[in-house]
Amino acid sequence: MLDRLDKILGSPEFDPHGDPIPTKDGKIVARRIRNLLECQQKHLLTVKLLTDQGTDFLNFARRKGLVPGAGMEVLSRDLVSDAVKLRVGQTKPFTLGSKAAKKILVSS
Repeated sequence: MLDRLDKILGSPEFDPHGDPIPTKDGKIVARRIRNLLECQQKHLLTVKLLTDQGTDFLNFARRKGLVPGAGMEVLSRDLVSDAVKLRVGQTKPFTLGSKAAKKILVSS
């Protein structure tokens, strides 16, 4: 059964939300990820995982283009309001509050 699923799905390492899928022998791919608030400005990043699986957050993230695999950049960080200004792909920049930014894990 697992072999058929792997063949149909292309043996994915991660589910659509970015959570790792174990291999047949139970191994999980290790990766270095951090939340958006831990990232430096002006670095290109890739969305890897959304830690909030709630419908409202997933819909919000999808509308903003914040889905696993999406390229993005932290343009600036406002320490007073605890928010980050982002650009996802070639979209118009937008500001994201710290509560949401902590739920988006990325890698360089």
